[in-house]
Amino acid sequence: MTTSLSGRSRVHVSGPVPRRSDPAQLPETTARATVLPALRATRGGGVSLRAVKLVALAMAQAAEHSTGRGSRLTVATIMARTGLGESTVQRARTALRLLGVATEVFRGRLRTYTERMASWRVGDRARGWASVWALHPPTPVDKTRIICAGQTLMAPHPRRGLFSLESSSRKVVTTGKTVHSGAAARRSTRTRRRKPSLPDPRGAVLASRWLRDGRTPGWARKHTPTGWARVLAEPARYGWNAEDLNAIITDWTTDTGVAPAPTTPVAFLRWLLQRHDLAFSPTLLDHARRDQEHAAAQEQRDAAAQELLRSAQARATARADLTGPGHQPAHEVLAQAAGAAAERKAAAIRAEHAARAAAVDRARHER
Repeated sequence: MTTSLSGRSRVHVSGPVPRRSDPAQLPETTARATVLPALRATRGGGVSLRAVKLVALAMAQAAEHSTGRGSRLTVATIMARTGLGESTVQRARTALRLLGVATEVFRGRLRTYTERMASWRVGDRARGWASVWALHPPTPVDKTRIICAGQTLMAPHPRRGLFSLESSSRKVVTTGKTVHSGAAARRSTRTRRRKPSLPDPRGAVLASRWLRDGRTPGWARKHTPTGWARVLAEPARYGWNAEDLNAIITDWTTDTGVAPAPTTPVAFLRWLLQRHDLAFSPTLLDHARRDQEHAAAQEQRDAAAQELLRSAQARATARADLTGPGHQPAHEVLAQAAGAAAERKAAAIRAEHAARAAAVDRARHER
């Protein structure tokens, strides 16, 4: 028989409960003196030790084995795994927090409209985010911070950003020693300076051209080309341009009916690029059609130029044939005929003048 946090006797339930989340390690007087009054004040009642252990076991099974972090189960999931009621699960989690063996590092909340639309596209129909808990010994171990009076030393927030979930760089955050009894970590006095990584040149060129495009949204200019270089390095290798980047943003806006206004533009564009096949850019077909039209127009211009060249060559050949040796006799006959015609015309003019002069003389003599 064991004593519950509510003061009543309960049947002890056997089972492997993680050491870091076992509230039975604490003195029973602590639970009765501090936890029980606070639990009754906040939740309106107590909870049995059996329920606390069942909830702690369910949360520990969902957490990271090495650190105890990342336990993100909803109340409904814990109810299904333990068979307890909703109020019992809530009181048990509150008891674990008051005992100092669990910390709610990320409060659950409802998703915004944009987050729900993004979740539904990947098949997630949930309307909220579950709370994130970290399980640890009653005295957390964190040797990287300065100890202040009245301050509870905890590890940093394990969640960074909306789309990035990375575990802490510390390999071990739970040990058998406390902050006061553990030895200080041996660290080298020599500091190493990391060389700044150079941006990808092709990604930087693509980012610079994209930011200069008038159709690029304003939120993209929150970062410089250097800040966009790492994200746009892979599309640049496949020959993407500013028109392709604006096309995927326009397609997403058309599909969702929501104008994008991301708080983290780099993460948003990386997510959009992950949804597309980089080898097949959005404007690839348009570019292929334009290339075909340009090639057809160039062929027409080449054919017209060849036709003009052939006409010019034919005219030059005809002119050369007119002055050639084969046409010399014909030219002589034509010259003789032209001379004879000119003589006949001159004789006719002289005869006409003589006739006029004779007529004038006759008219004078008759007077």
